[in-house]
Amino acid sequence: MAKENTRELKDKTKKSLHRLSAINDEVGKINDQLCEAAKKLSDIVADKDKILKNFKLKSDPKKSQKKQRAMIYGTPERIGFGFNHLKFYIDFTVVVSEGDDLTNIKGSIVYGTSRTLCFLECIFPKKPNDCEKCERVVRCDGLEDKPLIHFSVTQHGMIQSSGELEGEWWIEEDKSNLVELHYRALDLIWKQALDWSNENILP
Repeated sequence: MAKENTRELKDKTKKSLHRLSAINDEVGKINDQLCEAAKKLSDIVADKDKILKNFKLKSDPKKSQKKQRAMIYGTPERIGFGFNHLKFYIDFTVVVSEGDDLTNIKGSIVYGTSRTLCFLECIFPKKPNDCEKCERVVRCDGLEDKPLIHFSVTQHGMIQSSGELEGEWWIEEDKSNLVELHYRALDLIWKQALDWSNENILP
Protein backbone atom coordinates (compact mmCIF):
# COMPACT_ATOMS: atom_id res chain seq x y z
CA MET A 1 0.00 0.00 0.00
CA ALA A 2 1.47 3.35 -1.05
CA LYS A 3 2.33 5.81 1.72
CA GLU A 4 -0.07 8.45 0.37
CA ASN A 5 -2.89 5.90 0.74
CA THR A 6 -2.03 5.13 4.36
CA ARG A 7 -1.52 8.67 5.62
CA GLU A 8 -5.08 9.00 6.92
CA LEU A 9 -5.16 5.59 8.58
CA LYS A 10 -5.14 5.29 12.34
CA ASP A 11 -2.18 3.61 14.01
CA LYS A 12 -4.26 0.60 15.08
CA THR A 13 -5.42 0.15 11.49
CA LYS A 14 -1.85 0.27 10.21
CA LYS A 15 -0.80 -2.25 12.84
CA SER A 16 -3.60 -4.60 11.76
CA LEU A 17 -2.66 -4.22 8.09
CA HIS A 18 1.02 -4.93 8.80
CA ARG A 19 -0.01 -8.02 10.72
CA LEU A 20 -2.32 -9.20 7.91
CA SER A 21 0.46 -8.63 5.39
CA ALA A 22 2.87 -10.70 7.49
CA ILE A 23 0.26 -13.47 7.77
CA ASN A 24 -0.22 -13.39 3.99
CA ASP A 25 3.54 -13.83 3.47
CA GLU A 26 3.67 -16.64 6.03
CA VAL A 27 0.76 -18.54 4.47
CA GLY A 28 2.35 -18.11 1.03
CA LYS A 29 5.59 -19.71 2.23
CA ILE A 30 3.70 -22.57 3.86
CA ASN A 31 1.64 -23.14 0.70
CA ASP A 32 4.90 -23.40 -1.27
CA GLN A 33 6.09 -26.13 1.10
CA LEU A 34 2.74 -27.95 0.89
CA CYS A 35 2.85 -27.86 -2.92
CA GLU A 36 6.35 -29.34 -2.90
CA ALA A 37 5.24 -32.05 -0.46
CA ALA A 38 2.18 -32.80 -2.61
CA LYS A 39 4.34 -33.16 -5.72
CA LYS A 40 6.63 -35.67 -4.00
CA LEU A 41 3.77 -37.57 -2.37
CA SER A 42 2.00 -37.79 -5.74
CA ASP A 43 5.12 -39.45 -7.16
CA ILE A 44 5.23 -41.83 -4.20
CA VAL A 45 1.54 -42.75 -4.58
CA ALA A 46 2.07 -43.29 -8.32
CA ASP A 47 5.00 -45.56 -7.37
CA LYS A 48 7.24 -44.13 -10.08
CA ASP A 49 10.27 -45.77 -8.50
CA LYS A 50 8.50 -49.15 -8.30
CA ILE A 51 9.21 -49.32 -4.57
CA LEU A 52 6.18 -51.50 -3.89
CA LYS A 53 6.94 -54.13 -6.52
CA ASN A 54 9.29 -56.08 -4.25
CA PHE A 55 6.58 -56.26 -1.60
CA LYS A 56 3.81 -57.31 -4.00
CA LEU A 57 1.84 -54.18 -3.09
CA LYS A 58 0.24 -51.54 -5.26
CA SER A 59 -1.10 -48.01 -4.91
CA ASP A 60 -3.94 -47.05 -7.20
CA PRO A 61 -3.93 -43.28 -7.87
CA LYS A 62 -7.33 -41.75 -8.57
CA LYS A 63 -6.93 -39.19 -11.38
CA SER A 64 -10.50 -38.91 -12.62
CA GLN A 65 -11.71 -36.02 -10.46
CA LYS A 66 -10.29 -32.73 -9.28
CA LYS A 67 -10.92 -32.50 -5.55
CA GLN A 68 -9.91 -29.93 -2.99
CA ARG A 69 -11.52 -29.72 0.44
CA ALA A 70 -9.34 -26.91 1.83
CA MET A 71 -10.76 -23.42 1.37
CA ILE A 72 -7.26 -21.90 1.48
CA TYR A 73 -6.19 -20.51 -1.91
CA GLY A 74 -2.89 -21.94 -3.12
CA THR A 75 -3.01 -25.24 -1.24
CA PRO A 76 -2.57 -28.40 -3.34
CA GLU A 77 -5.44 -30.55 -4.52
CA ARG A 78 -6.34 -33.73 -2.70
CA ILE A 79 -4.39 -36.86 -3.60
CA GLY A 80 -6.80 -39.81 -3.75
CA PHE A 81 -5.62 -43.40 -4.04
CA GLY A 82 -6.50 -46.98 -3.27
CA PHE A 83 -4.16 -49.02 -1.07
CA ASN A 84 -4.60 -52.52 0.35
CA HIS A 85 -8.17 -52.54 -0.99
CA LEU A 86 -9.27 -49.33 0.78
CA LYS A 87 -9.82 -45.74 -0.36
CA PHE A 88 -7.36 -43.23 1.08
CA TYR A 89 -6.71 -39.54 0.52
CA ILE A 90 -4.18 -36.88 1.45
CA ASP A 91 -5.45 -33.34 2.02
CA PHE A 92 -3.43 -30.15 2.51
CA THR A 93 -4.40 -27.00 4.41
CA VAL A 94 -3.14 -24.16 6.62
CA VAL A 95 -3.92 -23.98 10.34
CA VAL A 96 -3.15 -21.86 13.39
CA SER A 97 -2.28 -23.66 16.58
CA GLU A 98 -3.08 -22.27 20.04
CA GLY A 99 -2.28 -18.59 20.37
CA ASP A 100 -2.27 -16.08 17.55
CA ASP A 101 1.45 -15.55 17.05
CA LEU A 102 2.69 -15.73 13.45
CA THR A 103 5.01 -18.58 14.45
CA ASN A 104 1.91 -20.68 15.12
CA ILE A 105 0.75 -20.62 11.49
CA LYS A 106 1.57 -24.00 9.97
CA GLY A 107 0.66 -26.21 7.09
CA SER A 108 -1.09 -29.49 7.65
CA ILE A 109 -0.90 -32.77 5.72
CA VAL A 110 -3.94 -34.91 6.52
CA TYR A 111 -4.25 -38.62 5.80
CA GLY A 112 -7.74 -40.07 5.81
CA THR A 113 -10.06 -42.66 4.34
CA SER A 114 -13.38 -42.52 2.47
CA ARG A 115 -16.41 -44.76 2.41
CA THR A 116 -19.50 -44.78 0.24
CA LEU A 117 -22.76 -43.28 1.43
CA CYS A 118 -24.71 -45.62 -0.83
CA PHE A 119 -23.58 -48.80 -2.61
CA LEU A 120 -20.08 -49.20 -4.04
CA GLU A 121 -21.53 -49.22 -7.58
CA CYS A 122 -24.66 -47.30 -8.57
CA ILE A 123 -27.62 -49.67 -8.88
CA PHE A 124 -29.20 -47.39 -11.51
CA PRO A 125 -26.25 -46.91 -13.89
CA LYS A 126 -28.46 -46.46 -16.99
CA LYS A 127 -30.78 -43.90 -15.38
CA PRO A 128 -28.58 -41.47 -13.42
CA ASN A 129 -31.27 -38.77 -13.41
CA ASP A 130 -33.79 -41.15 -11.82
CA CYS A 131 -31.42 -42.46 -9.16
CA GLU A 132 -32.91 -41.93 -5.70
CA LYS A 133 -29.38 -41.77 -4.31
CA CYS A 134 -28.94 -38.25 -5.62
CA GLU A 135 -31.75 -36.97 -3.39
CA ARG A 136 -30.19 -38.17 -0.15
CA VAL A 137 -26.43 -38.11 -0.68
CA VAL A 138 -24.96 -34.84 0.56
CA ARG A 139 -21.81 -35.06 -1.55
CA CYS A 140 -21.60 -35.28 -5.32
CA ASP A 141 -19.15 -38.20 -5.25
CA GLY A 142 -21.34 -40.22 -2.87
CA LEU A 143 -18.52 -40.56 -0.32
CA GLU A 144 -17.83 -39.38 3.21
CA ASP A 145 -14.40 -38.78 4.72
CA LYS A 146 -12.70 -39.62 7.98
CA PRO A 147 -9.38 -37.86 8.73
CA LEU A 148 -7.14 -40.28 10.61
CA ILE A 149 -3.75 -38.61 11.13
CA HIS A 150 -2.19 -35.25 10.37
CA PHE A 151 1.29 -33.77 10.19
CA SER A 152 2.27 -30.13 10.70
CA VAL A 153 4.51 -28.35 8.18
CA THR A 154 6.60 -25.25 8.92
CA GLN A 155 7.48 -22.57 6.39
CA HIS A 156 10.99 -24.08 6.30
CA GLY A 157 9.68 -27.48 5.18
CA MET A 158 9.95 -29.41 8.44
CA ILE A 159 7.18 -31.98 8.93
CA GLN A 160 6.28 -33.18 12.42
CA SER A 161 3.77 -35.80 13.49
CA SER A 162 0.66 -35.06 15.48
CA GLY A 163 1.70 -37.50 18.19
CA GLU A 164 0.49 -40.86 16.89
CA LEU A 165 3.58 -41.34 14.75
CA GLU A 166 6.94 -40.26 16.16
CA GLY A 167 9.29 -38.63 13.72
CA GLU A 168 10.50 -35.54 11.93
CA TRP A 169 10.90 -35.19 8.18
CA TRP A 170 12.15 -32.52 5.77
CA ILE A 171 10.48 -31.83 2.44
CA GLU A 172 13.60 -30.53 0.68
CA GLU A 173 15.77 -33.50 1.62
CA ASP A 174 15.97 -36.84 -0.15
CA LYS A 175 12.56 -38.23 -1.16
CA SER A 176 13.14 -41.16 1.19
CA ASN A 177 11.99 -38.82 3.98
CA LEU A 178 8.48 -38.65 2.55
CA VAL A 179 8.54 -42.29 1.49
CA GLU A 180 9.06 -43.18 5.16
CA LEU A 181 6.32 -40.80 6.33
CA HIS A 182 3.85 -42.08 3.73
CA TYR A 183 4.18 -45.80 4.36
CA ARG A 184 4.50 -45.50 8.13
CA ALA A 185 1.32 -43.42 8.13
CA LEU A 186 -0.55 -46.00 6.02
CA ASP A 187 0.70 -48.82 8.23
CA LEU A 188 -0.53 -46.98 11.32
CA ILE A 189 -4.00 -46.01 10.03
CA TRP A 190 -4.91 -49.02 7.87
CA LYS A 191 -6.78 -50.90 10.63
CA GLN A 192 -8.68 -47.73 11.64
CA ALA A 193 -9.66 -47.24 8.01
CA LEU A 194 -10.87 -50.83 7.70
CA ASP A 195 -12.88 -50.64 10.95
CA TRP A 196 -14.53 -47.39 9.86
CA SER A 197 -15.34 -48.68 6.38
CA ASN A 198 -17.15 -51.64 7.98
CA GLU A 199 -18.95 -49.56 10.63
CA ASN A 200 -22.24 -49.46 8.69
CA ILE A 201 -22.14 -53.18 7.91
CA LEU A 202 -21.12 -54.97 11.11
CA PRO A 203 -23.52 -55.13 14.10
